[in-house]
Amino acid sequence: MIIVAQDLSPADTLQLQVEKTLGFVTDMGGKTSHTAIITRSLDIPAVVGLENVYQAVRSGELMVVDGYAGKVIIDPDEELLNHYYERQYQLENYRKEVARCAELPAETEDGYTIKIQANIELLEEVVAVIDNGAEGVGLYR
Repeated sequence: MIIVAQDLSPADTLQLQVEKTLGFVTDMGGKTSHTAIITRSLDIPAVVGLENVYQAVRSGELMVVDGYAGKVIIDPDEELLNHYYERQYQLENYRKEVARCAELPAETEDGYTIKIQANIELLEEVVAVIDNGAEGVGLYR
């Protein structure tokens, strides 16, 4: 499901069922808003601050949420859908490659060991931090 709303508070965002939420778009907000930051940490594609998207989209309408480009495509044609399916496939492959690299030691070419830590917003992110090879949390907001 893709959620289309006038706005989502950080508390609303934390209540999203991540496994069922394919993305969300809102009329209000900005890419540095707390809601947008939480969404990124939950790995949910989102575009915020679109002004009037809530009025423009009808329930059940097919749409693409491109969180990287910050755009929403309503009723995409088959060619565009295939383009985004390919991008999704490439992203999954990239994530698998990153996961394989997570096991490698963090060393410079001249042999210095580097301690990799992560910044997190939610306690639930600790699992991803460990899975991605970080040795700890540098900043918890």
